Order: sequence, then C-alpha cells, then structure tokens
Amino acid sequence: MGRRPALSKLPQDNRRRLCLARGVQSAANMNVVVLGRTKANPSTANLVNALTERQVTCAWLDPLQTSVAVGDPRLRSEGRRLPPPDAVVARIDQGATDHASVLLEHLESQGVPTFPSAASLRLSRHKGRTLMALSAAGIDVPESICLRSTEVDQVIDDITGLPIILKTARGKGGEGVFLAESRGTARAIAAWVERDGGQLIAQRFVEESRGVDVRVFVVGERALGAVRRCAQSPGEYRSNINVGGAATRFPLNDTVASLAVRSAQALGLPFAGVDILMSHRGPLVIEVNSAPGINGFSRDSGIDAAGALADFITAHLAGARVA
Repeated sequence: MGRRPALSKLPQDNRRRLCLARGVQSAANMNVVVLGRTKANPSTANLVNALTERQVTCAWLDPLQTSVAVGDPRLRSEGRRLPPPDAVVARIDQGATDHASVLLEHLESQGVPTFPSAASLRLSRHKGRTLMALSAAGIDVPESICLRSTEVDQVIDDITGLPIILKTARGKGGEGVFLAESRGTARAIAAWVERDGGQLIAQRFVEESRGVDVRVFVVGERALGAVRRCAQSPGEYRSNINVGGAATRFPLNDTVASLAVRSAQALGLPFAGVDILMSHRGPLVIEVNSAPGINGFSRDSGIDAAGALADFITAHLAGARVA
C-alpha cells in the first residue's frame, strides 16, 4: 500500500479535501464548542461556518454565560447541560480571559482538547509575560521593562530614551498604547495607568517603524500569510486596524515566517497573529495574539484563514496533522 501524500505538500484546496476525507469517520460526529463573547462577531461566525462545512457539529457559547461543575466535562449554559465537547476553541476578548481560562483548564483536566490551552491563553493575554516568554526562546523584541510609575525617569535614562512607548499589560487593538515624547507626559501616563489598576510596560520606540507593522497569521507549524498594516492619520504611531490603520498583503520571506512560527510556539499557541516591527537591527516581535481577526486578514491577504483554521482543527480531531 503506497504512502499517503503529506498534507503540507498539497495545495490548500486539495489539502482541505484530503483532510476532510481522512477525517470523515472521526470528525463527522465531533462536537466542537467555540467560546466567544458574541455570535455576531464576523470572524467567530466565519469559523463556525467553516467547521460546519467540514461536517463538524459546532456550537457557539458566551464564556461569561457558561459554567462547569467540578469533575463533570459537560458545559452549562443558560440553564442547560450540554453534551461533553470533543474540543473547544477560545476566541474571546480581554475581559473574559479569566473566566474562560478557568473553563479551559477544567475541560483539559477532563481530557478535552482546547485551542489554545488555558496556560497559553493567560500567557498571551499579558504583554509583559508574552515578551518574557519570547525573549527566553531567543526571539528578538524591543527593549522592554515592566515597571512602577516611580521608575519612569530611570527607565528613560537607562533603557529607552525619548520618545518612549508605554503600554498597559492587557490592552488590545491598539488600546492602552501611548507614545510619550516628554518626561512629563511619560510620568502622567504611568501614574494614570497605575491609578486605574493596570500594570505598566515601557518599550523603546522604534522610529523607523512608526505607524507600520506586519501581522503574520500562524496556523500550526505554518505561516499562512501576512499583511502590512499602516496608520492612516498624520502623527498616528499605531498601525492597528481598530484605530484606523489599513492593511495590504505582505510578501513573506523565510526569516519572517520562521520568526512568526517560533513566536507562536514559544507561547504554546496552535494558531496566532504575530505582530512584527521591521527595525534597523532586524525584525522585532511586539505582540502575539491568540485570537487574531479572521475576516479582515482574509480580505486584505486574499487567504482563507477560517478554512485553514478549520482544516487544522479537523485534522487534529481526525488524528492527522496539517503543517
């Protein structure tokens, strides 16, 4: 009997058909739960549809309306006890991280695969811990420090200089990221973050990448593709789409692709959006998103990200491997 063709060597459409053919016996009757704050989120809806198209029974649940009982793999939602899931995919916002990670950790203890794991979700949702994990894996990041507001002047003198980037540890989509061009502004931002109960991260500002970064979409051991995000407003230093940035397809090279895959692996993420600055000293990873936007990336890159995620999950459930 001949060897089955390697999935990673096939074109995407053929890979999807072969993945489904191999998994039809084991994945057709699988029950996958997607955790997300709103079913109306286009990316979440697209992923649910892609899984359904692959003969997976797929349900959406709001993690903040979902609970578990100790020792019971069934999820409880809106007064109902649901059948034990065969896998759970978490696509949640920052505010639901703590409760969602409890749900994932409980399900993992009952032998249910989760995408990502509870530990990886928590790690990826704290920018300081993310940077520490990346650095420990030998991945280049901007000079960064987790600090108290009273240390701002010393950090400016010893590490970052001016201007300085100040971030809250748990911001998203460009929220909680500030550029301070003076000591007074830096002190005021740092004091405000601490008064609000947030943790503070300072980073050296990479001037040559002002308002520009690269988002690489990683699925398993493969960089699916990338987009270049650019700020559109004069003086804007953030490239995030949520704050008015625009994206275009970016041609990946082996260096950037490998860096993105290694970054996702450093956090234990099965799929991720890896944000990279192109600096004078080479590419620098600034953030790793455990639930990257699907629809916007697909629109700007021309790549079916939802299909690739569904293929990966289906292959995992079928005992195959998409790389």
